[in-house]
Amino acid sequence: VFIAVIAPKEKVAYALGTLSTASISGSLLGPLFGGFVAEFFSISAVFDVVAFLIACSFVTIYFFIHERKIQKEAKKNIQKVKENKTLIIVLFITTFVIQFGTFGVMPILSIYVEQIHQGGNLALWAGIVVAASGISNLFFAPKLGKIADKIGPSKIILIALIFCGICFYLQAVASNVYMLIFVRLLI
Repeated sequence: VFIAVIAPKEKVAYALGTLSTASISGSLLGPLFGGFVAEFFSISAVFDVVAFLIACSFVTIYFFIHERKIQKEAKKNIQKVKENKTLIIVLFITTFVIQFGTFGVMPILSIYVEQIHQGGNLALWAGIVVAASGISNLFFAPKLGKIADKIGPSKIILIALIFCGICFYLQAVASNVYMLIFVRLLI
């Protein structure tokens, strides 16, 4: 809500797309990083590095982010969002389904990679598979946000949901790790 309130009206979808990119990319690139660190250092090193990164985030926010009072227009925008309960419910359900699907496969991806990839470095390959969709998200979410600002977010969401459903099916029939990575790059 904070981003939607402070962003200019004509760039709200772009701003939210950029924020979404950061959130999802971190969630999806994290396993690549974790797989790399676990494979080449140790499993406990992953926890150490993540603790350090979280401490750095805390310091950055504490010293460099300063909230300003919300202007009257921003307060009106918040009130409009509160009044449009149908939109909020639809966005909640859509976000839930997308996150459920995206993260629902996470516990089994390493097992799936082991089944279709007969080589070594399983943790690294599983990390690459998980990260693939985050990599494409880094590039395409802001662009889709700009397109949504022009043609409307509903059309983009519907097309993206159909495309995502097809890609999840293609993941299920992937015959090797390279095909799986390619399909996850499309998500």
